Amino acid sequence: MLQRNAFKITANLSAVGFHPSKGTITMATHSTGIRSTRTIALLAIAGIVACALILAFTVLTWLQVPAPVGAAFGFTDLKQMTETPNVPTTSIQHAYFAWLAWTLLVVVVSITAAAVLLRTRFAGVAATAAAFVALILQVLAAKGPMTWSAFFDTFDQFRAGAYFAIGSWLVLLAVGVAIVVASGSTAERELVTT
Repeated sequence: MLQRNAFKITANLSAVGFHPSKGTITMATHSTGIRSTRTIALLAIAGIVACALILAFTVLTWLQVPAPVGAAFGFTDLKQMTETPNVPTTSIQHAYFAWLAWTLLVVVVSITAAAVLLRTRFAGVAATAAAFVALILQVLAAKGPMTWSAFFDTFDQFRAGAYFAIGSWLVLLAVGVAIVVASGSTAERELVTT
């Protein structure tokens, strides 16, 4: 009888984080409901960002050149322009508009979604790094062969497509940082309680 009650007490204590065989006590810092809600919210953000990037790459105008040219260029137009032999371009700009942007979309959103599900510091750092690299490549592709001062002078010519893409990479970067911060605070709490 005493042994059976001791087993019940040990089973109940292990359910709340006490592990007598390990000699540790861990505290659940978030309830399962809060964790799953945060996971769903972050996955929804990643999905919305993926949709924003798809819109940026397919529908939205990226560049509005003033008169006398007076033309609007979308992502596909910029891709065609970088493939034209007479137009000065860089290899990053050519690759970005040809295939790299779509590859980055798939890779960065996938890494971010995996990081949201794994909730580890390493996964968060990977998501942050991937989004940061995508952001830098986006800026270098938009800059092309221009000098930095000429690039900053053309900001008024950028349109929704360019801003959606830059904003999307920034949001994914923020999600990665949030995962790193959350995983760090959870690890610290577990360290304190063990």
